[in-house]
Amino acid sequence: MVTQTWKTFIIVGCGVVESLLDFLLVAHSLETTTEWTLVDVYSGNPKKTDDGRWLRIDSHVMEKLPKPVPTAMTFDQILKKAEKKKVLGSDHSIYAALKRLRPLRNRVHLQLINDSTDHDWNAFKIADFRFMAEVIHKVLTSPIFSPSAAEVQYFDYLLPYVREPDPASE
Repeated sequence: MVTQTWKTFIIVGCGVVESLLDFLLVAHSLETTTEWTLVDVYSGNPKKTDDGRWLRIDSHVMEKLPKPVPTAMTFDQILKKAEKKKVLGSDHSIYAALKRLRPLRNRVHLQLINDSTDHDWNAFKIADFRFMAEVIHKVLTSPIFSPSAAEVQYFDYLLPYVREPDPASE
């Protein structure tokens, strides 16, 4: 049905934007790195506390690397860093839009269902689809890519989906 089309468009659209943001962070040397690697973990002995809970303290042995290495980031971490560093420019509406779409993008994963109405049919709306079309258009035609006028037109097919249709034209 059309709801599954909206879902696919949003999930794939967010994936495209996530990939571009990850690339831009790496290209500008803004990716998250670590100087340490885990060598071993030593498990401690469990101990019962006065209130009856069991606790255990584990020791992690880390080794410093000769140089920092990139670490994987979640979509949420990528969005936060991209907004902080203004990777897509200073238009904050694009970051707010991506934050709004992120929970829908995460529906690609299996998730707990809280009630009988908590499913994709009710989660994905045409307004979200239009929002994703607008985000993709803004990102792919933004000045960070220095698109020519002809290249900007490649993405004009998204514009009718961004706006509400005029009822008089239907």
